[in-house]
Amino acid sequence: MSGTLEQDVIQFLGEFHRNPLSKINLHSSIARDLGIDGDDAIAMLAAAAERYNIKTDDFPVADYFCLETDFMNPLKSIVEHFKGKNTTKQELTVQQFVALIRSRQTA
Repeated sequence: MSGTLEQDVIQFLGEFHRNPLSKINLHSSIARDLGIDGDDAIAMLAAAAERYNIKTDDFPVADYFCLETDFMNPLKSIVEHFKGKNTTKQELTVQQFVALIRSRQTA
């Protein structure tokens, strides 16, 4: 890995989802700005786990990304909304993703 971790993660995300590097910065939302969501987000986390030698199996994917099952049962979202459950996803920026990677790397 050459350069900073931030630069490498930007490069990784660009290669992973074929996003132009000019479109990616530390404030980019991985789901909203880069279009990495659902199964793509799960695959991206698996690829990041391998590339950066980190554990991601306990990462709360559903808090940040829409899962394919969310689209298969739209009624579930409506019911959860009326039950008062917050179905809004948290934003995960590139900068937060870098911090996640850094926190899970072993020295």
